Amino acid sequence: MADSPTYGAGILDELRRILKDTAYEYPQFSMECTDGAASSAIVEVTDSTLVTTITGGTTSNLSISLTNANYATIEKLVNYINTQSNYSATMIGDGDPNHASSDLQIMPPSSIKVTNVIFRSRRWADSELSNAVDRAVSRHNLSIPNELGLNYAGNYTAANLPKEHWYFVLLLSQIEAIKILIQDSSKRRGIDLNVTDAIAIKVALESEYTDQLNRFLARSNALLTEDDTKDLGSGDVLIGHSYRESLRTGNDWSVNGYRYPSGPHTVGYGISPKPSTETLTVKPLGSGKVQVTWTRNRDTSFWKYELWRSTDSDVSNIADTVQPAGAIESDAVKVRTEYWQEKSNWIDGAATALDVGTYYYTLYVFNRNSEQTQSNVVKVVVT
Repeated sequence: MADSPTYGAGILDELRRILKDTAYEYPQFSMECTDGAASSAIVEVTDSTLVTTITGGTTSNLSISLTNANYATIEKLVNYINTQSNYSATMIGDGDPNHASSDLQIMPPSSIKVTNVIFRSRRWADSELSNAVDRAVSRHNLSIPNELGLNYAGNYTAANLPKEHWYFVLLLSQIEAIKILIQDSSKRRGIDLNVTDAIAIKVALESEYTDQLNRFLARSNALLTEDDTKDLGSGDVLIGHSYRESLRTGNDWSVNGYRYPSGPHTVGYGISPKPSTETLTVKPLGSGKVQVTWTRNRDTSFWKYELWRSTDSDVSNIADTVQPAGAIESDAVKVRTEYWQEKSNWIDGAATALDVGTYYYTLYVFNRNSEQTQSNVVKVVVT
């Protein structure tokens, strides 16, 4: 089972942590300089390059890019070194000839003058795990309905994956890693796992992914219908309290901004708090662009932000207010809908520059019940 991600690290680093493969433990090959006339022979690995510095003798220095396709695997690197005069490289035991050479441990200057130096790697190469994560993200993209309300556009990569989806992608990434283990002709070093056990773990991870994803989708705001908010059953969680608890205690949750759902219920129970009001600021950037920034909403019931713009100081989302549409003449337009709660800024006019003039902006925050609050109205002059 995947641990909770530490979001300060990249998703690839998090996968390594889960797979317990953060240390360079595994010997791949050894190397030495056999030039007896050399007074010193030094090797180091830095910035994905293997470099030798030979003093005296007749041996040439090497500078081998480990990302070059000609030396991209341990086998190719070893074979190349052995073609060079006065150098010798030897695979160690169960070293993996197909392991990416770019994954070799960064090595400080070490003597190879008639002395073997051992090069080590991690169990998994970055390229292997990167491919596993990419496949996992692609699969997860296809597993999520293309609904904006789910905060998922369906075309994410590992680089811009919303953090609330890391858990799912890390589950799938582990499955991809196990597939590699199952397909390996020989058991990968450091893993005491036979094929039967690997398949059992894969099945368990698949089940966890499916179950947790279904739970996630079921509680996602985009799938909450009006009937869902009225027809709650025993055990349904309402901001940390179950429906059964509300019946037992008779708590009136209409206070502190909670509302009653419509219906015949006599005991008060809230569905979600009314949205917090956020503060909006603007900054002209020139060339018809405006940077709009707001304080981040932190409500557990958050659904979306809506940013509106008008040349009228009475800017509002007319159609979404209690006022009849058209009751106030306004040229207000919705310039951005943002479902990612952590997003707190937008550059208006980036795609199509705004005309010179005075504009007014306001921000609406919606919760899962479609209740809304409006921010302050801010004015900006575009030049």
